[in-house]
This record gives sequence, structure tokens and C-alpha cells, in this order.
Amino acid sequence: GILSSRARAGISLSCMDRLLAAVEALREACPPDPKSAASESRDTTVGAALQLAAALREAPPLLPLQLDVLLRQTTHLLVTVRGWDESGTTEAALAAALCCVRRLLRLRLQGGDELGQRSCLGAHLASRQARPVTCELLSTLLVAASEQRAAHLRAACVRAVWSLLLLPLAPDLVAFALPGAATQLVEIGARSVSSHAPTCLA
Repeated sequence: GILSSRARAGISLSCMDRLLAAVEALREACPPDPKSAASESRDTTVGAALQLAAALREAPPLLPLQLDVLLRQTTHLLVTVRGWDESGTTEAALAAALCCVRRLLRLRLQGGDELGQRSCLGAHLASRQARPVTCELLSTLLVAASEQRAAHLRAACVRAVWSLLLLPLAPDLVAFALPGAATQLVEIGARSVSSHAPTCLA
């Protein structure tokens, strides 16, 4: 049957509780100062990133401030993982971080109709308060894509870049970011073709 408004509110609250718990777990595993994180915490970081990815999948509509927190936390996760040496744990962490990015870019903001949600999300990511982190996220994804030896991770980075650029962002942000991003993507694709990797199909 149709859920009552009270039941729906209870489900949203439960989803929000899981999201808040996941954010806190990731903050503890991946602190703002990467130097303060011990190497043995890397497995914990992978687990916390997977927890956040699962919570993002069922997240209710968020306030802009909540989206800002998630944007900063996810970008910081990517920056931190990029600084790790090559290992299976690093690849697992990057894959989990990219999953977080994909789900972050599908989040809904409170207010507005269903059809306008992508516009609301794009407008907020291009806003004055969020734009610096949005640009950092784009830059980090492009660098991560160029660094990856594993073709599936390189392709996942490229898909995340396009997921971000395909949002209805402010024209001035697109004009600023797109030329450089397109150049880097062409270079990544050219290297992939020469090495017979599937990134150009991403």
C-alpha cells in the first residue's frame, strides 16, 4: 500500500542517520590532515568509503549545507587516496571513492520538483561557496585518470568527470573548466588507444 507521510518521514530519518554515521566514520578514518592518518588505517578508510557509498545510494533530499559537507569529504577522500602508494588497498579505496562521487552527483536537494533536481544540483555545485571544491574535485578526477595503470579505474575516473561536466553547471564555470578538461581527456584517450586500453570507450 501507499506509505503514510509519517512512515515516509521515518524512512528518511533512518536514511539520514545512516548517512551522518557514514560521514563521521569517514572523517575519523580519513582526517583533514592526511599525515595524521596511520598506514594501518587504510583498510578502515576503504570500509568507511564503502559505508558512505551505500548511504548515498538511499540518501533523502538534502539541504545545500549537507551537500557541501559531502562534497568536501568526498573530494578530500580522493585527494588522500591519490597520495597512497600503489597497492590493492589503494585500488579498492579509489574504486569506493569513485562510487561515492557518482552517487554524490545524483543527490537531490530539498525543494524543487523532480525534473528540476539536476538543475538545482548543478547550480549549487557552481555556486560561490561550492565552486572551489567542485573545481578541486574535477581537477583531482582528471589527475587520477591520468595516473591510473588499471584501465577499469582510469575509465571510472573519466566517467566521473563526464558525470560532473554533464550537469547543468553555470556557463562561466563550464567555459572555465571545459577546455582544460577536454584537452586532458583527449590526452588520456590517446594514451589508452596506444596501449590498447578501453578508456576511450568510457
